[in-house]
Amino acid sequence: MTSNKADTIPELKSCVLETIEERYPANEWLHINTDVSYLAETNGAGTGWFCRLFEGSLSVGKNATNHDGEVLAVCEATTQLLSVGLAPPKVFFIDSQAAIVALIRNTSTDCLNTIQCLTKIVELVSSGWTAALHCVPSHVRIPGDERADQKAKQGAESIHPEVALTLRRAKIINIH
Repeated sequence: MTSNKADTIPELKSCVLETIEERYPANEWLHINTDVSYLAETNGAGTGWFCRLFEGSLSVGKNATNHDGEVLAVCEATTQLLSVGLAPPKVFFIDSQAAIVALIRNTSTDCLNTIQCLTKIVELVSSGWTAALHCVPSHVRIPGDERADQKAKQGAESIHPEVALTLRRAKIINIH
């Protein structure tokens, strides 16, 4: 008997919500959801972020990847956190494992967006804040993730800047 993700969404959602509540209780952690959406009509992607205090969206651009969008969303949300000046721990819920790995690994990178985002996260941590990156599955109807997805779609509808086509991006685009 075969199974697909649609068949397991209720169980997956229940497991995700239980894990989030156990590890990052909403009364102790500020939950920040990020998402990326591609819109074929505009040939570009948008990124969005949402938490109970603020939300936002941006166009990621043509030739951009899901990774680019997730990193940009974390960077923009971190910038907003720094301007608000809140002290509770923050957790970013991201559905891109590649973006999380890029942001937590201790190796050099040539990706300007990743470098800028790492700089913002270091600034958060240096200010005494706790930040966590947690992977969540996409499309299982997690409330904050659904709002971030709506914001990402708004960003995808915006005018898209040209993004440099790096070798890494070309390889990803060629695969898909």
